[in-house]
Amino acid sequence: RLPVQRLEKALQHAATTADQRAGSALGSLAGRPVKAVDVTSVQLPDTQENQSRFPQPSNQKRGCGFPVMKIIALFSLTSGAVLHVIQESLHWHDVRLFRRLWDFLRPNDIVVGDRAFGDYVSLASLPQRAVDLLCRLNAGRRPDFRRYQQRHAKGDILVLWDKTPVRPKYLTRRQWKCVPAQITVRILRRKVQQRGFRTRELTLVTTLLDPVKYPADALFALYLRRWRL
Repeated sequence: RLPVQRLEKALQHAATTADQRAGSALGSLAGRPVKAVDVTSVQLPDTQENQSRFPQPSNQKRGCGFPVMKIIALFSLTSGAVLHVIQESLHWHDVRLFRRLWDFLRPNDIVVGDRAFGDYVSLASLPQRAVDLLCRLNAGRRPDFRRYQQRHAKGDILVLWDKTPVRPKYLTRRQWKCVPAQITVRILRRKVQQRGFRTRELTLVTTLLDPVKYPADALFALYLRRWRL
């Protein structure tokens, strides 16, 4: 029965304190704070109000399922503490939810996410806010590491991506015009040897283009830390 705003304020205060106590050695890169984003979902009590706001999956017959709420969280890679949370219907796309978290990001932040967040719009737009992105590469993109001349090292290349021809439904025409026509991204591939991990090869895409300031080893270490958290 406490006000929601009071609980949200307590959450933010707890996260800030956790970060201060944890230090920055584990969750920062080149002196920059690193935050992670992830999505999950929970079942809710089967009330009419919940069914109206958080409808159940469309493949379930009415009356045979529970309302489902999707949750996207922004958390600190240093302490693992949750910084911000947004709840929406199961039918909201992950990228659309992610954009609602952008206002909570600060210049100089680095955001780590899975392949759902490595879309062209996010990779092109976040650097305009002085925020960089490190994500797992979407399975729909298969770069040929043997063809590219802009190569930092084996399994570390720079690639020029063109703007997709179709405007995403979550963007207005004005927002779509502000998205750059081309971007350069860095793609890294490496074998993964870690107990408990099914993945044997990991391919990442990032806007962190400088291999000296942001070494490949450090980028893979950040992603694997996010995976653990």
